Parts: sequence; C-alpha cells; structure tokens
Amino acid sequence: MILQLVHGGWTDNCEKHAVWRFWSSWTKAFVMYVPLNLLVRLRRPSFRSLGQALLQSARSSAFLGAFVAIFYYSVCLTRTRLGPRLFPNLSPMFWDKGLIVKMGCMLCGWSVLIESPTRRAEMCAFVAPKALGVFFPRKYSRKVCL
Repeated sequence: MILQLVHGGWTDNCEKHAVWRFWSSWTKAFVMYVPLNLLVRLRRPSFRSLGQALLQSARSSAFLGAFVAIFYYSVCLTRTRLGPRLFPNLSPMFWDKGLIVKMGCMLCGWSVLIESPTRRAEMCAFVAPKALGVFFPRKYSRKVCL
C-alpha cells in the first residue's frame, strides 16, 4: 500500500520509480533549459555555441532529474527496505512521521555535484541566504501578519 502511495501507483519497484522520475524530470527540464541557453548564446551564434547550449541544458536537466530521483529513491529505501531492516522494532508510522522526508531532503542535495563548479557557486549564492533564514528567522509585527 505505501509503495503505491510513494510511487503514485506506477510500480512497486523503487529503482524503476527512481529511473522514471529522473527521466520525466530530465525531459521537462530540458525543454525549459534549451530555449534559455540558446537565448543567452544568440549574441554569437555558431555550431560551437549551439553545442555548448545543448550540453549545458543536458547537464542542468540532469541535476534537476537527479535531485527529484534521489529524493524519491531515498524516501522509498528508508520506508520500505533500509529502515525496517536496520530498526525492525520500530513501527512504520515512526518512519512516516517525517523521518523519510528528512532523509530525502538530506540526500537529494548531493545532485548539485552534477552541475559545473561555476553553476554550483551561483546556486550557493542563491541558497545560502535561505539557509541562514532557518537559523535567523525574520520577526514580523502582528500588524503586518494580520
């Protein structure tokens, strides 16, 4: 039952589901990234810049596809295989309370290694203030919140 919930009724196999998630995310991202990368390279059109645009689009799409696939795969493994084997005395509800999502969130970040080092630096500059917001949350007055 839980596999149907995690896999959306598509399959009962964690690996097949992860590959399907990767491929579907990659294709959607590639369709989005190709026009953007081509637009950036319109200043100096050439076959080389076309190849670079396609390569960069494929790499960024692979990052997003891996991000999604790793998240779902780690959720599936924690919930159905590793968790019950490592801790057999814990109930399935223990895993469902949020630990499986935390595992997915922890592991999917490794997909950033697929990106080029310059893009990693750009992502770090984008994500760092958001991460700091977890440790230093904003305080809003009640007048603004209402």
